[in-house]
Amino acid sequence: MKRDNLSIEGLRVILFLCIFLFHAWGEMFPLGWAGINFFLVITAYFFTRKWLQKSQSEVHVRQVLWKRALRLYPSYLVVVLAMTAMYFAAKRQLPGDFFSYFLFAQNFQLEFVPDTIQVPGAGHFWYLTLDFYLVMIWLFVFKLVPRRFLKLSFIVLLIFSVVYRSVCAYYAQSITLSYIMPWGMMDAFAVGGLLAFINVEDKKVKTPWIALALGIIGFVFCVYTTAERFNVNVLDALVNYSSASGYADNPIT
Repeated sequence: MKRDNLSIEGLRVILFLCIFLFHAWGEMFPLGWAGINFFLVITAYFFTRKWLQKSQSEVHVRQVLWKRALRLYPSYLVVVLAMTAMYFAAKRQLPGDFFSYFLFAQNFQLEFVPDTIQVPGAGHFWYLTLDFYLVMIWLFVFKLVPRRFLKLSFIVLLIFSVVYRSVCAYYAQSITLSYIMPWGMMDAFAVGGLLAFINVEDKKVKTPWIALALGIIGFVFCVYTTAERFNVNVLDALVNYSSASGYADNPIT
């Protein structure tokens, strides 16, 4: 188990570098943004593997959320308060979304009050909103769903999330609504949960190879559906994934 954890910690380092390089040199590392999705898969994997060893009565929603908030809050709020202080010194007013950070609600304000002035430099904390609320959803799943239906519930959440994001991309044309809302990223958590089931139930199965296979299948499927949607060939469809600008400009990516 410790060796498994060490391997995943190494993977986290690689994912961090992918995300960093994407933001620093997006044109050279166009797929680095996908590290965010992998981080969510890893979080769900660890939580699911841990909670599978406990009964429903041992899953304490408030206790887990409180511990997670205490883990995230210190460094998170230091940055928010520091950037807010700098903004206030220059503008003599608080950013409009300042108070939303205390409830991990900045994503909701960004979507439903889009003209709000944001805390400078804190825009990327939208990931913490995903993390916090997805963990909350997972806690309630473990607390309320009988264990014999857990796998099925993961599959249902995976399908729901993909359908929801597809509808937002094609009809609502909203990147934020499809990507930074917790229910839009539940498929990443569902994949992590399913991989944990595989790891717990069959020690002979190599989880990384399964994750790799799922990733390749998912990527091929995305490219194929993009080609079908825009009636272009596969090489042209790959253009949607070959530029960092596609990450922000095209909900399909």
